[in-house]
Amino acid sequence: MGSSYREVITLQCGHFSNFVGTHWWNIQESAFCYDPVSSTTNPKQINSNILFREGLTLAGEVTYTPRLVAIDLKGSLNTLKPEGVLYDAPVHDEELHWTSDVTLHKCNAVDKNEFLKDLEKLDAAGGGARNDDDDGSQGSQEKADLGETDHRDNDVGEPLDVTKKIYDLEHHVNVWSDYLRIHLHPKTVAVVQEYTHESESEPFDVFAYGQQVMANTRTVDDIEDRLRFFTEESDSVQGFQFLVDTYDGFSGIGCSLLEQLTDEFSTKSVMTVGVCPSHYPNSTPVEDSQRVINSVLSYGRLCSNSSLFTPLSLATTMWRKPGPAVNFPHLIYDASMWYHNSAVLALALETATLPYRLENNPVTMNTITDTLAAMGRKAAALSMSSPVPLSDNSSLADMLSNYTDVFPWQSVTPYCSQASPHNTFAQTVALRGIPKYLLKNAPTEGNIDNQLQTCSNMDEMMRMYLTAVFSTTLNSGVCIEEPCKTVTPFPHIFHPKVGSTGLVRSTNRPSKVVVDSVPLMTALQSTSCMENLLNSLYKEGKKLDIRKFHQYLDNGLEVDDYLECLANLQELSEHYQSDVS
Repeated sequence: MGSSYREVITLQCGHFSNFVGTHWWNIQESAFCYDPVSSTTNPKQINSNILFREGLTLAGEVTYTPRLVAIDLKGSLNTLKPEGVLYDAPVHDEELHWTSDVTLHKCNAVDKNEFLKDLEKLDAAGGGARNDDDDGSQGSQEKADLGETDHRDNDVGEPLDVTKKIYDLEHHVNVWSDYLRIHLHPKTVAVVQEYTHESESEPFDVFAYGQQVMANTRTVDDIEDRLRFFTEESDSVQGFQFLVDTYDGFSGIGCSLLEQLTDEFSTKSVMTVGVCPSHYPNSTPVEDSQRVINSVLSYGRLCSNSSLFTPLSLATTMWRKPGPAVNFPHLIYDASMWYHNSAVLALALETATLPYRLENNPVTMNTITDTLAAMGRKAAALSMSSPVPLSDNSSLADMLSNYTDVFPWQSVTPYCSQASPHNTFAQTVALRGIPKYLLKNAPTEGNIDNQLQTCSNMDEMMRMYLTAVFSTTLNSGVCIEEPCKTVTPFPHIFHPKVGSTGLVRSTNRPSKVVVDSVPLMTALQSTSCMENLLNSLYKEGKKLDIRKFHQYLDNGLEVDDYLECLANLQELSEHYQSDVS
């Protein structure tokens, strides 16, 4: 994969963050090409070395693992070993700090689902395919669209390829490791021992609990040791990606960790993404209030200590009771299922982060954050078109010409569905996976006035479109031909009329055919719509009397701290007041 440079290190703090991150890493790894011939004939457009590292096992085998520190609770990993399986890392018994009697509780082993069992077979055999080595060339897309590939179970005697097999993971995913396809480095997974995943007696649902965890020297030292490993082996770290759950106790861990991170790496960019599920089943009024308080306490801190902060959720509105889930015209997903919910957010992140992951002419993280966070607007919104609504008998030029008042993307940042050219200060747009033959149609009487038809490539067309439609916005954008891979274990959430290469068809695709890749478009925006989000959180938080929530005060939070966070939210929202009529 070549030498590493401009490295970015990723942190995932929380169970839902790890759900999103797992899909994200799976998507990236599925696009790896290990065929040297294909790599020569189809030069890569994405530099995997920015997020992944090369290593060697004890047997001398080359490995590629993400530069990642993932934080979760005890009992959240199911069958995943925290140290992984690549390096035969020694397992150390946990040091006990209890002098009284000890009662031993033995847990039954968790059974692996079919997908994980197949991965285990591949690892044991030292063969097969964990990823799809299709080079993603235009020719293969056209052939796949003309004759859809039937993804049935592998024939007897054929090498097992998990990317070509259909699994029923919707009913067999309980935690994020249940669909983790990549290998992790032994330094990646940090387990918080003070709390247990899904504990009913001691739920980890309070911001202050997270802060107390970070007051434990052993926990902090463990996380810092893992982070230091990835930073010290890197040549030139340009920044950090930080995914954090903002609705539970991980918000407290995330804010404390981010403050330490920015103190130690003050010259590096930190792009923070705050994630929340869009559904909270059987939530009580107290739990609803705690989510509001956790968000109030975390949003201001995350904005202050990040170069850029982007809240993400598929709920159109949030806080006490999440609103309806975002409607994507060509997706059919279960918003209550984390396996589905997180997959949609991962698609958005995978494409929105392309600018600083390009092989050629990348944009630095610092350039992106400085542009979008100008004038104190450190909170941004993200929108996505999934997939880009193109069919075989249409063109990108015709599609874009139809989106001058409404846009082909939907917001995955709550309260920001009304972002428009009139209230967008700056934006970074990423477009990927448009086949060359769909760039524009032959001139006809119907499209002769479409100036986009004069463009010779995708980059030129995107610049012309953004300049014409977002004339008062500071625009930047990147375009690549490589689509976004959605092979197994990505969930089957695409509308039946979406073909295997992501193009919209007039007829349903066969039932045994899956969508292997899709064209996507994202827009990361500094928009006055963020005022709606921040004001709504401020109003909900102001309704609550923090003195009635002893879990916070008993664990070190002062009443004045809460009031200060509310004031900071109000002040931050004022930066987004637009004077554009």
